[in-house]
Amino acid sequence: MTRTQKTVFILVALVALIMGLTVNKVLSGKGQGDPTALIDAGIILLPQSRQLPPVTMTDQNGQPVVVNELKGKWSLLFFGYTFCPDICPTTLAQLRQIKSDLPKDVVDKVQVILVSVDPNRDTPTQLKQYLGYFDPQFQGLTGANVEDVQKVSNAVSIPFIPATPASRTTPSTTAATWR
Repeated sequence: MTRTQKTVFILVALVALIMGLTVNKVLSGKGQGDPTALIDAGIILLPQSRQLPPVTMTDQNGQPVVVNELKGKWSLLFFGYTFCPDICPTTLAQLRQIKSDLPKDVVDKVQVILVSVDPNRDTPTQLKQYLGYFDPQFQGLTGANVEDVQKVSNAVSIPFIPATPASRTTPSTTAATWR
């Protein structure tokens, strides 16, 4: 593992740890704690959920899902793709670990969703197989086109650079999750 990969891995691990602790604290009803301490830790709890656009995507079972109807649970959105060589599988493994560390009553209130930033290659079948390696309860969403994915990512302020089919590049995304 190169030095850069180690650094990225450590940063992703720290983000996942902080996110897991925050989700556990908020969902377990223990309150939000000292707002100054949370801000010092780089955690910003929004007073309300962000409004998602009414984009219809397809889940890992081939079923349509209207994104702005993801309600009733905390949705941990992760923007990535199934052909991602390192950051995506690492983050999904960390999300699996966070989920396994949560109390049962809290786990029932959380859904982990991989939103594919590579809808041209990430079919529902590909998403289902890929997510099965991490947790069969993880959900995957793919758009009909990159523009649909871009609308959702813009709504939650997660930037990504789509792949260009002509140059056969891979998408680029930040290692971040969103609730």
